[in-house]
Amino acid sequence: MDINAFQNNSLWWYGPSWLTSSDWPEHPQVKKFSSEIFKNKIEKLPPIAPLEIYSFSNAITIEEPVFPIFRFSRLPHLLRITAYALRFIAKIKNTPLTLYANSDVFLSSSRTISPKEINASLSILLQLEQKRMPPDDSAYSSLGIFKGNDLLLRCKGRMSNSCLPNSTKFPIYLPPHSELTKLIVCETHLLGQHTSPLQTLALIRKHYWIPSGRRTVTHILHKNCFTCRRYTAKPFDLPTFPPLPAERVNPAPPFTFVGLDFCGPIYVHTCSEFSAKSANARRNKNKSEQTKIWIAVFVCLVTRAIVLDIDPDLTTQSFFESLRRFLANHDPKTIFCDNAPTFNHTKKVLNLHAAKSDPKFSAIKFKFRCPMAAWKGGFYERIMAIIKHHLKRTLSKGIYPKINSLNSVRTCLTEITTIINSRPITFDSSNPADPRPLCPINFLQPLREIKPLPFPNTDTFADPTYNPMPPSDLSHLLNLWSKLSTASKSFWKYWKEDYLTSRSGSYL
Repeated sequence: MDINAFQNNSLWWYGPSWLTSSDWPEHPQVKKFSSEIFKNKIEKLPPIAPLEIYSFSNAITIEEPVFPIFRFSRLPHLLRITAYALRFIAKIKNTPLTLYANSDVFLSSSRTISPKEINASLSILLQLEQKRMPPDDSAYSSLGIFKGNDLLLRCKGRMSNSCLPNSTKFPIYLPPHSELTKLIVCETHLLGQHTSPLQTLALIRKHYWIPSGRRTVTHILHKNCFTCRRYTAKPFDLPTFPPLPAERVNPAPPFTFVGLDFCGPIYVHTCSEFSAKSANARRNKNKSEQTKIWIAVFVCLVTRAIVLDIDPDLTTQSFFESLRRFLANHDPKTIFCDNAPTFNHTKKVLNLHAAKSDPKFSAIKFKFRCPMAAWKGGFYERIMAIIKHHLKRTLSKGIYPKINSLNSVRTCLTEITTIINSRPITFDSSNPADPRPLCPINFLQPLREIKPLPFPNTDTFADPTYNPMPPSDLSHLLNLWSKLSTASKSFWKYWKEDYLTSRSGSYL
């Protein structure tokens, strides 16, 4: 079609002729919809069985709180503002509030809020939260919940015949998901100077009872105490730990594979020798001087046993003497240590000594970890940290005031070594018929019965003004034995309480 014919084409410009008329022609393929046809088709369909639909909902409807507790970050702020609000309501009504038994305290004419009003506000908030989030039937039966004279729900428990105060024998029930519970937990945590979750829970249970208390308190503190989170946060995620070395997972005699490191320095008070002929002479010459000592720690990779020895100055000569004392009782093949100059020089001395006199020293291999790699040697560094932690507390001025000589320190370390080697390295079963847990000393002395060291009665020797006396004095020896025994006993307590939790680490 040329351009002229296209311009004169009426079909293009105006469409078909029937578009301008009111009656359009019927399309041959389109039929008019008829309700009768649709009705006939429905009647021909087979009957359908009736369908019953049931809907269930486990949602628990919780009322909105009367006081917007979620707007407050501290419990004292909430109680003070609540007391002002309740005082305003009581003065408008000019009658005591029915929510609290002694609510006439809010009719006081004083401008400042009294402690009675604070306690009344807390009691009213507790009552409202208990009504808003009541305990379920299982909590009523398991906790023995009842309503006290103060209109609060309390837990009966099994301590009604104990000598505890009534607030502890019948603690107030706290809903675990309440905002008021969160404020009480956080305030107790702050008043306790950021105590641990377990200690915070112990303080709370003096007045309140929270179902699933340990989990609730731990969750609240982890989510709301940013000070503790800052100090306990990890700087980065640790990488995936590789498999343990073959020296740790294969059976071997004790101290065949050894981890070596130094612990310290530890400051020890020593008294100068003198001849005390009288009390005045002892008083004038009783001058102590402070010295530093280090402790060489040998850790068995297989049995987790340890050997402690004193090193006075960290020189190669003094450490070589400590190593000779260790080699006299044990036969190590490989020693794992860091790149300290003392260890490097000792290796050279051993090689030279083996070439000249005793070839058996050539069988000892030193494996030094990578320089500047603080993450290496975790199998003995972890035990090193625990030993250092407790040594500083046991041999400090408060527990161990003065030690006369290095022999006393050596005696204390020998007892500490026995206690540490008697620690369990497997879990203790609750069934008395099961075997006792395995200890490192079972490999060193299989027939030895594990029992605590004999401790004297230290009550008669607990004298804060203790001063060392001449070695020939009986009172001096008794006091010294008392201090040594107290230090060893504290180690026994530390290891019993801390060791099982420390084994959960990846380096143990």
